[in-house]
Amino acid sequence: MSERGPRHIVTQDDEPIPNPDTNQDQLPFGPQPEAEQSTIVVQPPEEYAAPPEATEQLLTLEQQQDAANRFNDAELLGRSYPVRRLVKTIGNERVHAWESAKAGVANAWDTPGKLIRQGLHDRASRKVDEINANHKAEREAALQAGVSNRLLQHRLSRIDKKYNRKKAKWGSRRDRRKQSLDTRVNRMNARTESVKSNHEKRRAETIAFYKAKKEKALARKSLRRELRSQGASWHETFAVMKDIPQSERKRIGEAALRVHASERSARSSERSAKQSDRYASSAENSLLANFAKSERLANQAKEADQTIDAITSVHLPEARASLDALQEQLGQLPEDSPERSDLQVKIQETEDKIKVYEERELPYWHSVAKKYREQVNTLLSERASLQQIYQGHQETAARHSETAANQRRATQDYVNQRRTETNTVLNSEKEPSTHGNS
Repeated sequence: MSERGPRHIVTQDDEPIPNPDTNQDQLPFGPQPEAEQSTIVVQPPEEYAAPPEATEQLLTLEQQQDAANRFNDAELLGRSYPVRRLVKTIGNERVHAWESAKAGVANAWDTPGKLIRQGLHDRASRKVDEINANHKAEREAALQAGVSNRLLQHRLSRIDKKYNRKKAKWGSRRDRRKQSLDTRVNRMNARTESVKSNHEKRRAETIAFYKAKKEKALARKSLRRELRSQGASWHETFAVMKDIPQSERKRIGEAALRVHASERSARSSERSAKQSDRYASSAENSLLANFAKSERLANQAKEADQTIDAITSVHLPEARASLDALQEQLGQLPEDSPERSDLQVKIQETEDKIKVYEERELPYWHSVAKKYREQVNTLLSERASLQQIYQGHQETAARHSETAANQRRATQDYVNQRRTETNTVLNSEKEPSTHGNS
């Protein structure tokens, strides 16, 4: 996975801030326009940098042997012979549907007998439970009768004989009915399981057949390419390949199949690593956007607090001091002075200004600062989950990259094994013919 350095993220799709520009003429300390606000650029912290690429590790002998046996027939075959396999699959599904219908009809004929046996078994079970309950009640009644010991023993003996006789009768009947019910149920279940097992068996046989077919084709291809690389003509290639035993061809074909399967597995792991890398990049962008937005909102909340401090500590005291001065001047003027009306107008304007400060400006900026702080807290709570997602995607991408590297090395081992098998077969001596004179 490629390393990514620190980025500068500027978010433009943030939630609009409730600072209406229409109040600029009415509010002495209205918010600045959006275009005049400074852009906040945040760098990601060092602990969230992408991890370095995984170092190459050589496979041990045990790992190579395990890798050689990890592919099943379907993985070795891959997507070869799609049309023929599709025809076989359709035929298999057709036979499966016919066998399922046949088993369903047979089970439908057996269902009434199953229900009858189930009812008889339930009746026998209830009868046994009733016998046990009656025996217990009769013994308790005899024990509580308060008769002499000999009479009590006589009654208990008679109760036990009666219980043993009925229990033997209905217990054996229940066991026979249970055995008959189990036989019928097992026969019906065996039909269903047989249909499933036959379907899977035919599918496995198809895969094994085309896997063997592909083995032979890849063995011929490997031998043909090796002979052509040595300058053999078509006739020489045909003559040499005709004398190679099938067992040796099978070894070459199996090695070639493992090469193809390992190559497909490596490509799949590489695609997964790239996808995880894209997810990690997206999570990193979300994390950086979270940092940028929280920083910008924190600065805006700080500016709102500064505006509140300016109103409460500077402008509001100045307005009140101006009001006191105007009222003092008004008190010094005589009643018939023409300047009293002008002073009264100024006093009214100053009182309105103080009222705007107290009833509009301060509540507004308090609400703005509170909203910004709530948004910052929300972003901080989301940051932990974003960090976990980012680190999880990074770990997944690194794991897939390491798996792809191991599979690439295994693929190269399989290529070398196929080349070795091919050269061994071609360099071996031809077996003597058994059709000579005795």
